[in-house]
Amino acid sequence: MSLSSASRMLLASAAILIAAAPFSTLSAQPTTEAGTAFRQMDHISVEMLGSEGPPVIFIPGLSSPRDAWHGVAPDLARTHRVYLVQVNGFGGDDPRSNLRSGILGGIVDDMRRLIQDQRLDSPAIVGHSMGGLVGLMSRVAPAPGTSALPNSP
Repeated sequence: MSLSSASRMLLASAAILIAAAPFSTLSAQPTTEAGTAFRQMDHISVEMLGSEGPPVIFIPGLSSPRDAWHGVAPDLARTHRVYLVQVNGFGGDDPRSNLRSGILGGIVDDMRRLIQDQRLDSPAIVGHSMGGLVGLMSRVAPAPGTSALPNSP
């Protein structure tokens, strides 16, 4: 079995794969190492690998760091633009806005903003557990100027 086939089987069996609806607009980010960029947002941070190919966004499960995807992401980044999400407060990150109520809605809003800012056209979203829920919720577009989830207590 080739590494590519093994990676596909892992993704198919361990994650929820959904295609996100096209969104229209992430600004340039400082490079942290060769081929890697980083973006800090209010509720999530994102490590970006690769520079060409279709976009794939990986969202880990509750309390898991982005490192959960490091067994798959580097190989995939050879042919795809890979976005590794981490919820603020996990993996040693500062919790930032996640100390207030409305965490799930904030994570979903940050995901939508990421997709819009990066001008990702129909990215594949791979999520495990809570990451799968966030991926599904990110796919539902809210009305202009509103959030699909209220950020209320």
